[in-house]
Amino acid sequence: CNNQKIINPILNKIVDFIIDNVTLKDTYNKFLVTLEWINYFINSLKNKNENLENLNVLIWILEKNNFHFSKIWDASVWLINKKNEFLEISDRKTSLLNFDYISSWKIDKWEKIILSNNNFFLHLTQNDLNEIWEIYDIKDIIENINEILIDEKIEENSKIQIIQYENRDYIE
Repeated sequence: CNNQKIINPILNKIVDFIIDNVTLKDTYNKFLVTLEWINYFINSLKNKNENLENLNVLIWILEKNNFHFSKIWDASVWLINKKNEFLEISDRKTSLLNFDYISSWKIDKWEKIILSNNNFFLHLTQNDLNEIWEIYDIKDIIENINEILIDEKIEENSKIQIIQYENRDYIE
C-alpha cells in the first residue's frame, strides 16, 4: 500500500496501541491483545472501503532476549546467527490483512535480526549471501543489500532494519 493518507494513521495507531498496552510484565499476552486491537482497527478501515491492498506491516517487540513479532503480507524476518548463517524466522504464509499469530525467537549475544517490509531475500544469490556474511558493520550490511536491490530493480519502497542483540542488563 503506497497511500500515505492511509499508511500514516495506521502506523500512528499501531505505535499508540503498543505504547499504551505493552509492558515488561506479561509482554507476550499484552502484545497479543494489542495485535487484536490493531486487527480491529485495520478491519474498520477495510469496512470503510479503504484500499489496503499490498499492506506490508511487521510489528515486533524485544523482551530481554525474546524477539516477538507478527506480520501482514510479505514482510520478512531473518536471523544472522553466531555462525553467520542466514535463517528465515518468519513464516512464508501470508496473511492479507490480519496479524494472525505471534512468532517468538530467542536471540543470543551479537546475533542480528534483519526486518524487511518485503521478502527481499528471494532476490539474493548465494554469492550475495557470502558477501554479506563477511560484513560485520550493520550500516555496511544495509548498504550492500540496498545496492543489490537497486541492481535487481526491486521496488523503491523496500525498507530494511537490522537489530543487533548485545545482551545488556535489564531493569525490571
